Formats: sequence, C-alpha cells, structure tokens
Amino acid sequence: MARPTGSAELIEARRHQALRLLDQGYSLAEVGRMIDSAPSSVMRWRDARTQGGSQALKVRPTPGRPPTLTHTQQQRIIKRLMKGAMANGFTTELWTTSRVATVIQQCCKVQFHRSHVARLLHDFGFSCQKPERRALERDEARIEEWKRKDWPQVKKRCAAGCAHRLCRRIRLHVDSDCSTYLGTRGSDPGYSPPLQPCPDLGDRGPVDQPPAHAARVLL
Repeated sequence: MARPTGSAELIEARRHQALRLLDQGYSLAEVGRMIDSAPSSVMRWRDARTQGGSQALKVRPTPGRPPTLTHTQQQRIIKRLMKGAMANGFTTELWTTSRVATVIQQCCKVQFHRSHVARLLHDFGFSCQKPERRALERDEARIEEWKRKDWPQVKKRCAAGCAHRLCRRIRLHVDSDCSTYLGTRGSDPGYSPPLQPCPDLGDRGPVDQPPAHAARVLL
C-alpha cells in the first residue's frame, strides 16, 4: 500500500491513533480498516514501538530524486551565463531559455526542456527581464547633462506660473474658460432667433393685407 500523503505530523498522528486502537483490543485487520491502512503496516508500527518506543514512529524524510546537475556544474553554468550571451557565441546579448539550454548542453552534456530551464534559472537566482527599447541614436551623456542643467530650470518656471515651451508642448496650461465655450448659435438645431418687431407700415391697409411690394419681398 502506498505511503499516505500529508505532512510528517499527520502521518505520525495516524500511526499513534492506530496503536491506541490496537491497545484498546481491536485486531490488526480491524485497525487497518478504521484508519484505511494495511494490517501489515499496523503490525510494523507495533513492533517498532516495542523496540524503540514512540521515537520509532517518527516519519523519516524521503531524499527524493537526486539533482541532475552537481553543485560544480551549476557554478560552471552560472559563470558562463554571467559572461553574456555574445561571449557564448550568440549574435545578441538577449538570454532566452533555448539559449540557456544550449549552453547547459555544451558545458555539462545534459539536455533540458525550456520549461525546466526556466525553473533552473529561478533556482540560480535569475529573474525574467523584459528588454528595454531604446533608439540607436540615443546619447546617454547629453541626456544626463540635460537632466542636470535644463530640467531643474523647466520645473522652476512651471512652478512659478511661466509656461515653458516644453510645458506648452505637453499642454500643461489650459484656458479656464474653454469649458464654457458652446460654439456658434447656428450649430444648435433647436435654436430659434428672437422675434423682431414689424416695421410700421402706416395707413397702407389692414395688417393682414400687406402691400404688394412687401408681399414680393416676403416671397
């Protein structure tokens, strides 16, 4: 029967429970059914307690699978990785898991999958880094000089309320009345102009019958 899963404390508690049931008069088969274990295991725990006491019931740690790479091989791989990708024959300095797998195979004659290489790098203390995109024309010296000399002056002028050309480019200063501008009246479809008073037509006839020349103008 396979070893039960769980922590060492749980497994030891299970063994002590089995022996307590055995001390209460239950048979090996009955105790095995109660704790879901083989009767032979219960008998082995009983004999171990008889010979070594409660200390014999402690769980011994399993060593697990031995590591594929030795400590010396790991240190050799780390040294080659620290030299850079181009020093190991690649065209760029970008390290990928496939490139690291190639280096491991070259220096240690061991082949790993890319996913396992990522776990190895994590165990070595390396982390994934995204390469930063920069222009080839970038001049680091001139950038640092601008940050040291010009940028403090830009911040002072902006703080004093004087718009620097850089501030105007990034639109730091906005007119306060721009939010109240509603456009021209003609663009509003619901706008109707105010009524204008009719001019005085004199005694030319009733109001509902305008003169002929006025009719022509209106038409």
